[in-house]
Amino acid sequence: MAEFNELKRALRRWVHEAVAHLTSGPEPDTTQDLRRWQRDSDGVFRERERRARIWSHSQLEGLQQLPSWQAVEQALQDDQRLRAQLNQLVGTAYGSSQLEVERVGRMALPLPDEIGDLNAVFKRRYGELDRFLAAQEIEHVIVWSLPGLTSSKFPIKLEDGLGLDLMSDGELMAALNTGVLQRVFPNLPILPQDEGKQACLRYRFRLPKVIGGGGQNAAQEVQAVEERANDIQDTLEQVLALLFANPVAIAGRVSFAVERTLLAGSVTYQPVPLPPAQLFRQLHLDTKARAEVVRTWRQLRRPGLHKALGLALRRLSYQAHRQRVEDELVDILIAAEALYLSDVGFTELSFRLALRAAALCNPQKLSMTRRNVFELMRSAYDVRSKVVHGSTPDPSALRVSGVQVSLPDFVQAVEEVVRQGLRAALQRAMRGKWPPDWNGMTLPK
Repeated sequence: MAEFNELKRALRRWVHEAVAHLTSGPEPDTTQDLRRWQRDSDGVFRERERRARIWSHSQLEGLQQLPSWQAVEQALQDDQRLRAQLNQLVGTAYGSSQLEVERVGRMALPLPDEIGDLNAVFKRRYGELDRFLAAQEIEHVIVWSLPGLTSSKFPIKLEDGLGLDLMSDGELMAALNTGVLQRVFPNLPILPQDEGKQACLRYRFRLPKVIGGGGQNAAQEVQAVEERANDIQDTLEQVLALLFANPVAIAGRVSFAVERTLLAGSVTYQPVPLPPAQLFRQLHLDTKARAEVVRTWRQLRRPGLHKALGLALRRLSYQAHRQRVEDELVDILIAAEALYLSDVGFTELSFRLALRAAALCNPQKLSMTRRNVFELMRSAYDVRSKVVHGSTPDPSALRVSGVQVSLPDFVQAVEEVVRQGLRAALQRAMRGKWPPDWNGMTLPK
């Protein structure tokens, strides 16, 4: 139901009169649009220059002289809420635009190719305008691109207004046009069918509508949203790194107002370049994995997470963006030190780390013995030291359960020990028992 019925009636009369006037004159102009991605009528996304028909400037100039326009101006002046917004910057802390009387009319006026069903188009356009003018808050969305993530059942709710899902057409267009979505074959101007359904993390939120500029409050609101968004992104990266040996990575984010308003077309974006290997990585969330993602998300979002566990989770998540396996090892060992050594000084670190890793692990799930884990983690500490000092690790030191392996396989085994240890630590922290009694675990009575 319309909030401003007088404005709706006046605009409807004016739009019908304006369209009759426009169609009785010269043909509309045709403009060459920028090269961009869009889904065409055959259902295929293509990147190409697009021609669009628009009303010419000379045609639009006389529309405010039509007899029905005076009623539009009167309706805007008679309502106090509408009058307060005229000739003011209207929007949110993320951006605003000048609301002039002529612009109100342009927002309700169909384009040349839309006049075939004038009543339906006016209903849609006016509905968007009416909601914007009446709103006290404007809904925004932030979408993080997750190339390679699939599931048989989307959406996956994580919190109110936040979840994993497939991108809408509008979100996919924004990600493609800004370069946030990195494609496997970037020079192909057609989006293959398997890339036409892209997963994302979506966060919907509302901001107060600001009239006349936001000042200091606007800056504070933007900072609060950015802090929240960064926290959400960090948590998802940590969840994926904690649960999966080869997690997909976030390729960046786009954000914009949900509805077409004065703010339509205002897209902010932050691309995150991915290592080449990440473009081909795939991660499917089956029923069990979906449940684990939700459960782990809630664990990590609980307040009061131990500082050392937070550091360990961050460093474990960093390795998903590393291109060199040596850099992955450094991140994993920093995570291991935060996990196993947060309560000790600088003596016997290698021995303590290995001993505690062996005590905390589940050897059956690792297909190792505790002695295997102890030897692996002690070797990992030494290998890490050689890497950070610019030396090449001795191949004989790269052993898993007594078998010599390659450096990538060695790093993967170390990562799995740390990943499993972190999951166990989170379970203990949920019960308020972190850090544990390490001496009691390693030297039971």
